[in-house]
Amino acid sequence: MKLKVNGMHCDACKSLIKMELEENGFDDVKVDGDTHEIQIPENLSGDIEEIKSVINSMESYDISE
Repeated sequence: MKLKVNGMHCDACKSLIKMELEENGFDDVKVDGDTHEIQIPENLSGDIEEIKSVINSMESYDISE
Protein backbone atom coordinates (compact mmCIF):
# COMPACT_ATOMS: atom_id res chain seq x y z
CA MET A 1 0.00 0.00 0.00
CA LYS A 2 1.22 3.50 -0.83
CA LEU A 3 0.22 6.66 1.01
CA LYS A 4 0.91 10.25 -0.06
CA VAL A 5 2.76 12.39 2.49
CA ASN A 6 1.85 16.07 2.29
CA GLY A 7 4.68 18.41 3.20
CA MET A 8 7.54 16.12 2.11
CA HIS A 9 9.53 18.19 -0.39
CA CYS A 10 13.19 17.19 -0.15
CA ASP A 11 15.72 14.61 1.00
CA ALA A 12 15.84 16.17 4.48
CA CYS A 13 12.08 15.63 4.80
CA LYS A 14 12.49 12.04 3.61
CA SER A 15 15.21 11.45 6.21
CA LEU A 16 13.17 12.93 9.05
CA ILE A 17 10.13 10.83 8.19
CA LYS A 18 12.21 7.65 7.81
CA MET A 19 13.93 8.29 11.14
CA GLU A 20 10.61 8.89 12.93
CA LEU A 21 9.12 5.70 11.48
CA GLU A 22 12.19 3.70 12.50
CA GLU A 23 12.08 5.12 16.03
CA ASN A 24 8.51 3.84 16.25
CA GLY A 25 9.44 0.33 15.05
CA PHE A 26 8.48 0.65 11.39
CA ASP A 27 11.85 -0.15 9.79
CA ASP A 28 10.30 -1.83 6.75
CA VAL A 29 8.36 1.21 5.53
CA LYS A 30 9.93 2.66 2.38
CA VAL A 31 9.99 6.45 2.01
CA ASP A 32 10.14 7.74 -1.56
CA GLY A 33 11.24 11.36 -1.78
CA ASP A 34 10.59 11.53 -5.52
CA THR A 35 6.90 10.59 -5.36
CA HIS A 36 6.36 11.93 -1.81
CA GLU A 37 4.89 8.58 -0.78
CA ILE A 38 5.51 5.91 1.77
CA GLN A 39 5.14 2.26 0.83
CA ILE A 40 3.83 -0.02 3.54
CA PRO A 41 4.69 -3.71 3.10
CA GLU A 42 2.09 -6.47 3.51
CA ASN A 43 3.46 -7.55 6.90
CA LEU A 44 2.60 -4.10 8.31
CA SER A 45 -0.87 -3.78 6.75
CA GLY A 46 -2.46 -4.09 10.20
CA ASP A 47 -0.42 -1.12 11.44
CA ILE A 48 -1.53 1.41 8.81
CA GLU A 49 -3.47 3.59 11.26
CA GLU A 50 -0.51 3.69 13.65
CA ILE A 51 1.87 4.58 10.82
CA LYS A 52 -0.48 7.39 9.75
CA SER A 53 -0.61 8.60 13.34
CA VAL A 54 3.20 8.73 13.57
CA ILE A 55 3.45 10.89 10.45
CA ASN A 56 0.43 13.05 11.27
CA SER A 57 1.93 13.81 14.69
CA MET A 58 5.03 15.29 13.04
CA GLU A 59 5.05 19.02 12.50
CA SER A 60 4.53 19.96 8.82
CA TYR A 61 3.56 16.48 7.55
CA ASP A 62 0.30 14.60 7.12
CA ILE A 63 -1.07 11.67 5.16
CA SER A 64 -3.60 12.00 2.37
CA GLU A 65 -5.22 9.05 0.66
